Amino acid sequence: MDLDRITIALRPRSSWEAMDLGFALARRSFGVLWRLWLVTALPVLALLLLLPRGSTPWVLLLMWWLKPLYEPFLLYWLSRSLFGEVLPLSTVVRRWRQIAGTWLLHSLTWRRFQPERSFQMPVFLLEELDSAGRRARIRILGRGQGGPMWLTVLCFVVELVLAISGLLLFFILIPDGLRYGAAADFLHRTENLQGIVAAALAMSLVGPLYVAAG
Repeated sequence: MDLDRITIALRPRSSWEAMDLGFALARRSFGVLWRLWLVTALPVLALLLLLPRGSTPWVLLLMWWLKPLYEPFLLYWLSRSLFGEVLPLSTVVRRWRQIAGTWLLHSLTWRRFQPERSFQMPVFLLEELDSAGRRARIRILGRGQGGPMWLTVLCFVVELVLAISGLLLFFILIPDGLRYGAAADFLHRTENLQGIVAAALAMSLVGPLYVAAG
């Protein structure tokens, strides 16, 4: 790690300042991060769509539950870009074993409900500590810091608002001629799919910001 190549100013920051910096980094590279999220999440979504008809609640729940499966790739790419290394998306995906490591076991089981997930992920994936070192590091970094929890709450609310707003906008923009007959029947039969797509798009837009701000 060559600190001379780092692209940000190094200084002590509170959790709120660190989140603000993360948002700025995500905005700067949002296109790449968004595509990387899609590359890793869409195959999972395609498999979930194979579930039997009427499984929409399960699809939505699993999409949400499996977020830790997509997020490490974004963090890995960001960690390299901070030092001026712009990795192709294909390279990031090929390194999935190196990137995810034991994080998936933790983040998809007992750590899944911890609101500080985005805060803990860099400690697991980037600092290469043993289990005792990770616990100590997380405990030290988390002292008096409520920012990570509020980040999780805020991102969840924003995702929900985006998904609902997207669906409402879609229905508002439907031409009157498509509200009747065969077109209306098609829209009715695919309303569950529309909800899934809206939720996936909302997650894809918020995911890069959540990972970078953590």
